[in-house]
Amino acid sequence: TDVIFWPSCLLVKRCGGNCACCSHHCYDCQCVPTRVAKKYHEVLLLKHRGGGRGLLKSMTDVPLEHHEECSCVCKDD
Repeated sequence: TDVIFWPSCLLVKRCGGNCACCSHHCYDCQCVPTRVAKKYHEVLLLKHRGGGRGLLKSMTDVPLEHHEECSCVCKDD
């Protein structure tokens, strides 16, 4: 389908960054989410109408997962 969402990108909370200072005794650590929340973001949906009659515009909610809390754990090898 020819659908455009605006804005085309949204800011979401994600775990990441330097996890090298973790207190676990392992060779390699990673940052993982320990609490997630689904949040809905309202975006504009633009869809082409048939026959060159312009765009159909509507608002829609897009569900995105936000990482609310993160923890440092040993990576599985």
